[in-house]
Formats: sequence, C-alpha cells, structure tokens
Amino acid sequence: MRKGYNMNYSEDNQLRAKLRFLARLLAKLREKTERHALGLSDFIHPKFYDAFVESVTDIRSQNKQLALTLGHFIKKITLKKKASAIKKGDRMERNDAEDFLAIYDSSWNELVASSTVRLQQKQKLSQQVQLPGTDDLTKFQIYLATEIGRCETQSYTKLVKLVISTLMLFNKRRPFEVAEMTVEDFRLARVNKDDRQEMMDALLPDEKAMADR
Repeated sequence: MRKGYNMNYSEDNQLRAKLRFLARLLAKLREKTERHALGLSDFIHPKFYDAFVESVTDIRSQNKQLALTLGHFIKKITLKKKASAIKKGDRMERNDAEDFLAIYDSSWNELVASSTVRLQQKQKLSQQVQLPGTDDLTKFQIYLATEIGRCETQSYTKLVKLVISTLMLFNKRRPFEVAEMTVEDFRLARVNKDDRQEMMDALLPDEKAMADR
C-alpha cells in the first residue's frame, strides 16, 4: 500500500508541475495577444503561432529546459485539439489545428528548439568542470592493469569492479575535440591553467601557431 501511495503521489506531482507550466504559457499568451478570455486550446490557431514563439522565447530566458518541454506540450495540445475536432465533426476547428501543426513542424525547431539547445551548451561551457589530466589518467590506467593482474580468481567482485573501471576509463571522452572548438566556445569555456595547457598540447604545430596569434 505504501508503495502504491508513493507512486500516486509522484504522478500527482508531475501533473501539478505540468499544469503550472501550461498556466505560465497561457498567461504569457494572453499578455502577448491581449486576449485574456481565451483558453489554451483557443490559441491553437495559425494567427497565434508567432505569439507562441514569443512566449516560449521569453520563458526560455529564465528556464531553457522548460522552453523545450513546452515545445512538446504545444504539439500534444494541437494533436488533441485536432482529434477532438474530428470526433465532433468540426471542420473549421480541425483546419485550424492542422494549419497550426504544419507551421509548427516547419519552423519550431529552427526558431526555438535548436537555438535553445545551443544556449544550453554554451551555458555548460561557461561552468567550470574539473577534469583529470592525461597524466593522471595514464597513471590510473597502469594501476588498474596492475591490480587486475594481481587479482585472484576468487575475488570475483573486486575483479568486476576493476574491469568496469577500466572500461569507463577507456570510454572517457571530452565534450568535443579541441580542433572542433570555435573561438567563442574557447572564450566561454572556463578552464584552469593545466586544462588549457593540455588542450594546447593536443594541437598540431600549425594549429598552435594559429592559436598563439
């Protein structure tokens, strides 16, 4: 019973959060269009599409992930409005939903989604992340290999942990290769002196010369 209660409680929280998000979007739409009597479904109309873009863009300035989530919600609401119109036999409402969806599919990713993802990536670059240097990783790799060689067959659990650690170390990746970084990415990346030197050491001689300039 307790487990079921927790599950229902979690679902209730998710529902409340979703309603809060949609209420925030609706408030923005009413503010942008000065149509304070309209409900969210009423805004699913081609003439209000730009208001959706502007509203979600405003929300994005405070919460980028919420902007992406609202993009999915908008499409779901549009599809539900279309389904409801089909059931009622309301051709005009169905056309409004289909036209809105056509505009959404053709431009939402370009106008909102992709730029939001890029902003998230830039935000992550501006946050300092302490990564171990190559020398430290090499020492750790040698240590793991030595311990695996010493590990007795009876120590199955220890051997599993060592092997998993080796695989994690092997699969370690930087966010992207240094050569693929743009000047803006490098400027935003908050890295310490050792990390910066390691990136420089990874460049070819001509690339180093360009970086110095």
